[in-house]
Amino acid sequence: MSKNKIHPDVELKVGCSESIVDVPLFTELYGYGPFLARRNRGIHDPLYCRCASFYDGQNRVVIISNDLVTMDPERAWDVRRE
Repeated sequence: MSKNKIHPDVELKVGCSESIVDVPLFTELYGYGPFLARRNRGIHDPLYCRCASFYDGQNRVVIISNDLVTMDPERAWDVRRE
């Protein structure tokens, strides 16, 4: 926690986290153009989900970054509700 230099009476709380996104084996991979049916055969480099949260006592802003090309719309709404 640090004091806000613009409004010294407001305390800003900041948090961050990351986790590895587990892609099930044989999941079809995105972005291979004409190479259809390209499947996940293991981990070359891990995929991450990272987030940062900022809270001033009244307002919260959360920034989420995923190493993903796309996300199912229903799952995106689940994340927003949480």
